[in-house]
Amino acid sequence: MWRPILPGSSLKGAIRTALLDQVNGDASLQQVPDRRTGGMRRENNQELQQRLFDYRAGQFHLDPMRLVQLGDAADVRSADTLGTEIRYAVNRKRQPVLKDGRELASMAENLRQVIECIPPLRPRAFGGLLTLQELGKLTGAKLPDPDLRWRLTDIAAACNAFYRPQLDDELAQLASRGYLDTRWAQTVQQILTTHGAALAANRAFLLRLGFHSGAESVTLNGVRDIKIMQGKDPKTGKTRFEYLPVTKTIWLAAHDIQERRELLPFGWVLVETAAVGQALPSWPAELLTATADYSADERRWLQTITGRRAALQVALEQLRAREMAQLAAAEVAQREAEVAAAQLASLSAEARQLAQLRELLARDRAANVKQAGGELSNTLVELLKMAQDSWPAADCAALAALAEEIYAFVGWPSKQKKAARQAQIQALRGK
Repeated sequence: MWRPILPGSSLKGAIRTALLDQVNGDASLQQVPDRRTGGMRRENNQELQQRLFDYRAGQFHLDPMRLVQLGDAADVRSADTLGTEIRYAVNRKRQPVLKDGRELASMAENLRQVIECIPPLRPRAFGGLLTLQELGKLTGAKLPDPDLRWRLTDIAAACNAFYRPQLDDELAQLASRGYLDTRWAQTVQQILTTHGAALAANRAFLLRLGFHSGAESVTLNGVRDIKIMQGKDPKTGKTRFEYLPVTKTIWLAAHDIQERRELLPFGWVLVETAAVGQALPSWPAELLTATADYSADERRWLQTITGRRAALQVALEQLRAREMAQLAAAEVAQREAEVAAAQLASLSAEARQLAQLRELLARDRAANVKQAGGELSNTLVELLKMAQDSWPAADCAALAALAEEIYAFVGWPSKQKKAARQAQIQALRGK
């Protein structure tokens, strides 16, 4: 069964952002020479990273992040758990904007984005390996700056310093707007409290990963300058925008596009660390119980889906059995029809007409159709006339017997016609 992963590149990118922020120390972008104009301009993202991590383009061996190696984190949950779930990504305003006493919706309020997500609150759902290359005090032209070589606790401290304030601010803001899933928020606070000592000692740290993690989580403090679209200018028709240090809206996970309550933020991850071969401490029972509520919801849903799937499978097998039976019956009927057609073809013209007349009788009996002027009766009248003129004696006798059987079923005609028909039948017997 397919299971999700947390890509090592995504994990490493989130760590890189936190380390860059730590080195930058809330400083603003520097001015650098513009080769095209000869003037000065603000440094771009690539130039900022190269300055902070002390390397240049083409000198990636000097990038200190090459000493940090991260593989993909694999899903280590039981195979009978859900790997992913489907949610809507909905866009909501961080702060209310009122016009004529009514709150304005986000410009992206009704956009439909369907996202495949990892379910929330799954304790220790993924496991991976982080390796730090230890160079000691070695220096050299092809080695990163010794001041930019981090221990695991240094990485954890930088990540906590960068992501923890964002998480706290986001939880408070979402709660104040009434967006937040309260049960989820309470459980997250319980997790943070329980792991408070590990977070403080940098044995655990926070990261934010994946799509819709928010511009604040992928940009540095001090240099953050987020482009905010403002729609088209009614006079010029051009798209208006402004640059701000925070976004005005946030993407949240919802079960329905119209939901405004019980929403969840995307991307928050708690990373617990231990040396290879060393076991992590167990989670407290009450915390496992709190997160188990989400697993119970998942199990109930999975049981429902499994039951539906089993019922559909039974229905499908029954349908296939019916189709096979119908196909077999059709094949038998086809063979019987072919045999009957062959037999009919071998008969004399009179015998074929008698056989066809018997088929008409069998048809009307099956449908319980008794029509004095119907196809059966009319065909019989025509054959009685034909038989008197030219049929062999044996076929005439067979027709006489069949005629009495037919009239016994559909009923004899009126008294005068009845006498005429009976006379015809007797005449056929006398030939």
